Parts: sequence; structure tokens; C-alpha cells
Amino acid sequence: MIKQKWLRFTLGILLGGFAGLSLTSSILPAAMTTFYADVDAMFVRFSLADYAAHAVLLWAAGGWAVAKVGHSLPGAIVLGIVGLVSGVFLGYAALGTDGATLIIAGAASLLYGVVGGLMLGGVLRSPDETGGQGLRDGG
Repeated sequence: MIKQKWLRFTLGILLGGFAGLSLTSSILPAAMTTFYADVDAMFVRFSLADYAAHAVLLWAAGGWAVAKVGHSLPGAIVLGIVGLVSGVFLGYAALGTDGATLIIAGAASLLYGVVGGLMLGGVLRSPDETGGQGLRDGG
């Protein structure tokens, strides 16, 4: 648990931004090549490259929001929503408008956001609540 508020928010922004970059460079290409046998991962990466900065900024804001709420479950909800929105946007803007592509991109990004939000929410937990951890009797 990190006690300095500014450090928690800064780490949330940085880790969220890195997660957005990872989404465009590895998660979505892997999901698309898993479900579409004739799609090359490098083609998907190249298509998403123009939108990587947008994803980084959106996920950085999501990381800040996870640091703001300071708990695992709300963090999973926040980054899950960020993942769903960014996945559908990236799928629509870069990969195509067919329903299967949007569903695959949205579902993969939603799952990635939920798992990432659980982890990030645990790391950036608020110091005012221990979450049932620590000494109960104070000594």
C-alpha cells in the first residue's frame, strides 16, 4: 500500500497508460489471430498503430480513476468499462465494422481491463482501509 497520494495517482496513470499500449500491441493482435486464422498479427498491430496514443490516454485516465477509488473490485469495474469502450472503438476504427470483429475486440479488452483493474486496484489500494489485512488487536 502506497501512502503518498500523488505517488499512487502517478503510478496509476503510468501503469494504465502502459496497459493501453499493451492492448494495442499485443492483446488485440493475439485475440484477432486466435479467432481469425487468416489474419496476420503484424497486420493487426500496423492497423492499430495509429490509435495507440488514444488508447494510452484513455487507459491512463482509467488508471488514475482506479487509484482514485482505491479498491480492487471498483478498479476492476472501472478498467473493465475502459477496456470495453476502447476495444470496441479500436475494433471499429482500425479493424473493421463487422459484428464478430467488434465482439472479439470488445470482449478481449473487457477481460483484459477486469483482470488489470483487479491487480491495479490491489496495488493502488487506499491507505485508510486495510481491507481486513494487518494486525487486528493493534499490537
